[in-house]
Amino acid sequence: MQQNQDLNVYSNHTILPNLRDKEHSSLYTILYNNGTYPLWLINKFINEDSQSSQYKFTVSSFINNSKFMQQNVKPNTSNSSVDIEYIDLTLGLQATSLTKLVDTKYNHINSKEGRVLILEQPELLISSMEGLTAISLYNDFINKLHNEKFQHIIIISNIDYYNHYINSFIQYQYTTFFQSLQYKSDVLFTVKSLKTGYAKDISGTLTITKGGAFDNVKHVNDIKVVENEYFFYVVKDNVVKLFY
Repeated sequence: MQQNQDLNVYSNHTILPNLRDKEHSSLYTILYNNGTYPLWLINKFINEDSQSSQYKFTVSSFINNSKFMQQNVKPNTSNSSVDIEYIDLTLGLQATSLTKLVDTKYNHINSKEGRVLILEQPELLISSMEGLTAISLYNDFINKLHNEKFQHIIIISNIDYYNHYINSFIQYQYTTFFQSLQYKSDVLFTVKSLKTGYAKDISGTLTITKGGAFDNVKHVNDIKVVENEYFFYVVKDNVVKLFY
């Protein structure tokens, strides 16, 4: 029997960035394959960090509507003080202007300090907005949200989706987007199924690595990213066991 492990992202045993780094804005990226949608990992950010009740979370998704998010991304009963709002972006795929999308959906947010955005699959805009490039998606949408609305952003992206657009302009933009996220992120999470296929007691692997942006910022107490690889087993819903 494998011993269960706690999820640690930083060397001070936290999952989220240190609240005392008020001048620091961070970007997390979670990349996953088909069949490994990391709903359980999203809930760990909200529920398993000692600082989570001090943050204001916004959950936005291009694939899940508000009803789904409210039912599945939520505080535990023991952590009911966590502040979460839900912004449905499923109709945002019909948008023709990234700036207008930000201004319409997030216009009520005036201060970004302590705000965390969990953003699901913004890359879908590449295939829904004609001629959209990865550079524009990052600069006019993600970077705008980061500069004006949120101190920390967690992006969740499906790295298998672009395979529908083999040898095309869209595939190139998807690939460029995913590659740029790895350089722009402080921390990179990769969720994969097992290469050997199905296992009765293992659902997949979670790899945590330092992103290209982490060393560009002076962090409080010189904390480090704890690079690691876990096996995980989804017992039911958001009940997940991590082990080495």
